[in-house]
Amino acid sequence: MIRFATFTTALAAAALLAACAAPQARPTAPAAPRTIQQQVAAIDAHLRQDRKIVGNWQNEETSSTYHAYFDGAAPVYIVETAGGERTEGYAVNKYYYRNGRLFYFRGQGSAGSATNLNPQPTDIDIQLAFNGAGALTRAAKQINGHAVSLEPGEAAAIRAHAQALRSQAVADLARQ
Repeated sequence: MIRFATFTTALAAAALLAACAAPQARPTAPAAPRTIQQQVAAIDAHLRQDRKIVGNWQNEETSSTYHAYFDGAAPVYIVETAGGERTEGYAVNKYYYRNGRLFYFRGQGSAGSATNLNPQPTDIDIQLAFNGAGALTRAAKQINGHAVSLEPGEAAAIRAHAQALRSQAVADLARQ
């Protein structure tokens, strides 16, 4: 009996030493999102954890309110609202940034209010995607549910506004 117990103890000790000496499997990091939709969903999923500031944007043509979400000192998402549904139009613009650059934009809104002459406002939906170098890779625009082409310079104007809004948010964060 003693030999069996000694053998069993020796076997258990050897197994324990082998387990301790074996290289430990490293936990694998989650795969980086690949599609634009996956990247947007990943940012949206972490918004509650990100630092948020609220600010106002104004230039000669327009004014808006924005909520900027930061990962450290870099904004990853800004949602901007302008106008109101009972005014001459409204917009909700969503800007997604990666490494300080705009990679996705979605703007939805109305370009007018209902009147006796025009009982329905014009609904607009724009989606733009940019690569790491800032080049436009996808553009879609719908007016009242019908696909239309972007106006000349529309994507460049959106990208320029996204950069100005990002700079404003970073400056507002620095003042806090």
